[in-house]
Amino acid sequence: MLDFPQMWAFELKHTAPQTLPKQEVRTMVQNHEELRRELAESHPEYRELMAEHASYESRLEELQGKAVLEDAERVESVNLKKQKLQVKDRMERILRAHIDRVTGSAVRH
Repeated sequence: MLDFPQMWAFELKHTAPQTLPKQEVRTMVQNHEELRRELAESHPEYRELMAEHASYESRLEELQGKAVLEDAERVESVNLKKQKLQVKDRMERILRAHIDRVTGSAVRH
């Protein structure tokens, strides 16, 4: 499974114009990582969401490590994936709002 920086790089690679230099993409990813670190330090909700996301990920890894899942565990796995995605979406909205504030931009991403 890709972690967030890898997913962001993948998204940029597949959605960015082909003329965008690799170094520029790398810089953009690094800038976003720096903004995420800032949010983790300064934004209580973002920090809580990070912890919640990590908790879901940890439990999913436990479940994926099992050879066979019981019915209740399969349901739990599906629900955890949904919750994890909702948390990730909220984190992304917070990040984008932060970027808009920092850059003075109101561009929809």
